[in-house]
Amino acid sequence: MALRRTVNPAEGVTDGAIIVAIRPEAICFGPIDAGHAGLSGTGAEATFLGNLTDYAIDIGGMLLRVQGSRWDRHAPGTDVTFVIPTSECAALAAPSDRTPT
Repeated sequence: MALRRTVNPAEGVTDGAIIVAIRPEAICFGPIDAGHAGLSGTGAEATFLGNLTDYAIDIGGMLLRVQGSRWDRHAPGTDVTFVIPTSECAALAAPSDRTPT
């Protein structure tokens, strides 16, 4: 999986492998357009929590947690696309004993 974002040296990452972290509520379901990074996957789980719905999305065997509006309806097994705002991503240095996927 590739997500492109310029890393600011002030974040403490200057070279090597990174892990990208993002809050699950910052990810938005919808079509991917030219101006945004995005991914597609298959819904693995959906849990209605009252004010939001918590999803586990399977992206090539890796699960990504996404929290959508309570009005979103993405049943398990449904193919979905979503936008990942790179401004909401944090870059962290990957531990040397871990190979990111």
